[in-house]
Amino acid sequence: MQRRTYLAAVGTSLLAGCSSGSDSSTTETDTDTSTPTETPTDTPTATPEPTLEDVSFPDGVTGDDVSADVVTSHQRQLLGEQYTIEMESVEGSRLTQTTVEIGSNSIHQEQVSSNTSNRSFYKNGDIGFASANDGEFHFTVDPTVNRDAVSQIRRLRRHIEAGNYTPTDAVEQNGSLLIRAEADDASLTERFRRRAIDTIDSYSGTVLLTEDGRIVDLKYDMTFSRNDRSTDTEFSFATKAVGSTSVSEPSWLSTARADAVTFTARPAGGDDPKYVAIDIEGDGSLPSNISGSLSFADGSAFGQTSSTISGGDTLYLAATPENRLTVSVNTQPSNVANIDGRTFVNVNLNGVAVVNQSLSL
Repeated sequence: MQRRTYLAAVGTSLLAGCSSGSDSSTTETDTDTSTPTETPTDTPTATPEPTLEDVSFPDGVTGDDVSADVVTSHQRQLLGEQYTIEMESVEGSRLTQTTVEIGSNSIHQEQVSSNTSNRSFYKNGDIGFASANDGEFHFTVDPTVNRDAVSQIRRLRRHIEAGNYTPTDAVEQNGSLLIRAEADDASLTERFRRRAIDTIDSYSGTVLLTEDGRIVDLKYDMTFSRNDRSTDTEFSFATKAVGSTSVSEPSWLSTARADAVTFTARPAGGDDPKYVAIDIEGDGSLPSNISGSLSFADGSAFGQTSSTISGGDTLYLAATPENRLTVSVNTQPSNVANIDGRTFVNVNLNGVAVVNQSLSL
C-alpha cells in the first residue's frame, strides 16, 4: 500500500505596523508613534493522525479481515529472536499473571495465581525443570515444551481464527506505526470445540500488529459455556523487549536437578492403543489432586482423582464411550472408547501442568 509522506506545513504571518503623528497648537514636537514591526513566527500545523492508508498490511491481513495466517507471520518475525511475553488472565474469580523470558536456547517462565500456588519452570536445551506449590515439589519439563508452546501460539491462532477481527485504524507506538484490529463476535470453531467449549455467548477483542505481522498486543473478553456452565474470561498478551531479553536462571534450579520427578506419557492398551499411560519416576513428594484431559478427533474428555501417587507408579488416562475421562493409578482401565489418531494429553497436579503433549493412538 502506498505510504503517505507526512509534511509539516509551515505558515508565516507578518504584522505590519502603521505610524501616526499629531500637530500641537503650541510647540511642535517630533514624536515617533509608529507600531514596532513584529518578528515573524513559524507556526507549524499539527501532524495528522495516521490512518490505515499509511501502513502496509502483512500476510494474513487485508483492509477488512485478519486471518489466522498472521500468526505464521508473527512466528516468522520472532524466529531466532530473544523476547519477553507478559500475560494476564481472569477466569471466574481466578487471576493469573505470567512472564516468560525466551532466549535462543533457554526459557524461563514465572506464574503467579490468586487462588493457586506460584509456579515456574526453566528449560535449557532439551533439559527442563519446574517448581510448583511454592517450591514444595519439582518435576522435569516435557521435552516437547518449546518456544511456540510458551509463546501461546495455539491460543493466538484459536482466537484470531474465531474472532471477526477487522482493521480499524493505525496507531503510533514507540516511533512505529501499528495496525489495530477489533472484534465484537467469535465463531465456535473446531479449535474451541476441542477444548470442550459448547457455546461462545459473547466476545470482544483488540489486537495490535506491526507492519511485518508481529503481534504486539492482544486483549479479549469472552463468555463461554461448557457443560451448561457459563464462564467469563479476560486475557491480555504482550510481546516485549524483542532482541534485548536475557534469560535468568531460577534460584530453585539446583534443588530441582537433585529431586525432580519425571512424567513420561506413552500410548497403552496393546497393539492397538486406546488410552494413555504415564510412568512416574523419582523420589520427590507429589500432591494427590490429579486432573487430566484427552483431546482427540471426535471430542474431549476431562476427569480427576484424589489418589496418592509416587515414583514407580503408572497413571492411566482413558476416555469412556460417553466421553468422560477415567483416571486410575496402577490399574489399566476397561470400558474405554476406541480413540484413533492424534491425541493431546494434559495432566495437572494441584493445577500444575506436568504433562502437555500430543501422542498418536
